Amino acid sequence: MTSRDLLPRILTLVTTLSLLILLGASPAAATCSVVYRLGASGDDCGGGAPVVGAFLVGGTAGTVAIALSILSYVRGTMSPTEFTSVLTAIATMPRRRIGWHKDLTAKLNMSIEQATYQEQISKRPADQTYYLNDRSFDSYEPGPGGEPGTLVEAKHLGDDGRFARAYESMTANEFKDFAHLIDRAEKLLEQARGQVKAAEGTGLRIEWRISGEKATEAVKVLFANDPVLQGKITVRHVPLASPTAT
Repeated sequence: MTSRDLLPRILTLVTTLSLLILLGASPAAATCSVVYRLGASGDDCGGGAPVVGAFLVGGTAGTVAIALSILSYVRGTMSPTEFTSVLTAIATMPRRRIGWHKDLTAKLNMSIEQATYQEQISKRPADQTYYLNDRSFDSYEPGPGGEPGTLVEAKHLGDDGRFARAYESMTANEFKDFAHLIDRAEKLLEQARGQVKAAEGTGLRIEWRISGEKATEAVKVLFANDPVLQGKITVRHVPLASPTAT
């Protein structure tokens, strides 16, 4: 049997074991049957034909899952040289785990004012983003004398913006544009919770800097009333700097 024949077996076995572990099933208590592209089937999760899918039955609580062996299928649609090139590209793909990286979507998903504010806070171009455990931050500031640093999020939320105006309306018991306020609040909470989780165990501080005074108040109230975020993020008002006069 050649290495070319063994590859589908290995890929299917990895898929099987991974799913069993995720589902809490015991590999020893599982059975696996395979359906091949040409219609044949077998009980040993192997064979030289490309695998389309595997039907897994776990022994724990009768757990059943259907897994698609993607790599095995791809393996059957290209030559060994092409497939090796794909695996090499995947293995060498840069992993955005920590540090500064160029964000190719920057300035495409933000206004000019938002980009300007981010650059004001980070002192870097808006297309540079700091990553920690695959979570993005607008900046990172090292701590003095080797102390833990600060992960910074820059939010241009002006007091004349929709979010701040909706918050003011709520505090006045008018509740105008309340749906927008709730929607934006949920997105801010989701982002903040992800950042807190990414920074767990690192000793790093997280600070959100917000351009609008009323918006800063709104975010402070929002975070203070969330059990996950209480005491985890500092929220500070930092106004958008006026353009330099020429």
